[in-house]
Amino acid sequence: MKFIHCMRFFLAFTLFSSILFVTAQVPNYEFEEWDSLSISSIASWNTLGTVEKTENAYNGNSAVRLVNTKLGGSYGVLANTNLNTALNGGASYSDMPFTMRFDIKYNLAAGDTATVLAFFKAAGQIVAQVDFNVSGNSADTFVRIKYPIQWIISTTPDTLIVILSSHTFETPVQGDGSIVFDNLAFETFGNQKQQLPNSNFENWDITSIPYPEAWYTTNLFAHDFYNLKEDIK
Repeated sequence: MKFIHCMRFFLAFTLFSSILFVTAQVPNYEFEEWDSLSISSIASWNTLGTVEKTENAYNGNSAVRLVNTKLGGSYGVLANTNLNTALNGGASYSDMPFTMRFDIKYNLAAGDTATVLAFFKAAGQIVAQVDFNVSGNSADTFVRIKYPIQWIISTTPDTLIVILSSHTFETPVQGDGSIVFDNLAFETFGNQKQQLPNSNFENWDITSIPYPEAWYTTNLFAHDFYNLKEDIK
């Protein structure tokens, strides 16, 4: 009988000691210490891939940087519409500018091409468009682009869709690289016309996501490994 009592005591002591040992080895096991993951997202635009805020702007406090990554073949896309809606959506727009102007700084791998698309629509029909491509390297210098808008039908639009991408949608990414956009505007004879919301890329929203220190959460994993810039609900 004494042996059984001794065994029970030994087993209970061993279990208690193991619990103390494990909890002593696991940092923040009581989840008392917390930090937060801050994610910035650009206001009034939708994104895919790697789209970052940068203070390396042509003027103002910020610009937007779209990134190509050879490993995984990802590239950055910025659009004022949901790219899954087959060019539906966009912003209300009722002007007829002559040129689309923007400042860019780029360092793209050989074989990679950044793309700027704009579609002016009236009653669902495309009446004007922009299809601009750039490749190579701007030698760490901003270049101002004034690209003519091709008017297919001379009629006032009601909608404007703009898509900026660090690569084309047709071919695989060839190497690491990026392009910075700033000061997107529409002009006629140098005079600015109606503009899109946050077309200077100055307004960014900050989402703060709490997580327990010393622990990995789904949000941290998605942010660190997949560069996901939103909260996983």
